[in-house]
Amino acid sequence: MLSNKMISKVEQISSSRHIQKSLDQMKPLLRAEKTLYNLKKDVALLHNACEAVTLDSQKRSIQYTAEDLGLKFVSSGTNCYISLDADQFYIEIKFGDTSSPTPSVTQVDLVNEGTPQQSAVIAQCLQRRDYKGFREHLQGFASVLTFLLRPGADLFYTRH
Repeated sequence: MLSNKMISKVEQISSSRHIQKSLDQMKPLLRAEKTLYNLKKDVALLHNACEAVTLDSQKRSIQYTAEDLGLKFVSSGTNCYISLDADQFYIEIKFGDTSSPTPSVTQVDLVNEGTPQQSAVIAQCLQRRDYKGFREHLQGFASVLTFLLRPGADLFYTRH
């Protein structure tokens, strides 16, 4: 009886050492995988920032970001429009001097039922070609629109 308990304990200890050894061998692989993932993200951001210089390439970067989030993108002349299947809520992005080899965003308007409100923060992100920051703002915009446009949404909440 005592020997069975001792054998059981030895097996537990041996098995836990084996598991620990396996985990120790996996840690460098997991760290390498995480590093590779982060490097891929950084390369994608750098690629977008370096490539987005001309008007067309900037519009393309904006389009990819919008469509990746499930938003509609329309380009018209020197302006871009981003929406979520609703014409009363959209973002209008205006570019400046398009004769310049590197035109820049001059203004971004959040339009709610025809009433534009300037968004200097989003405009600055696009001027710096910070598409990561732009993506974060678009995600917030899409979340708010999804909430507001859901069936039964009370757009005019009042306190009682």
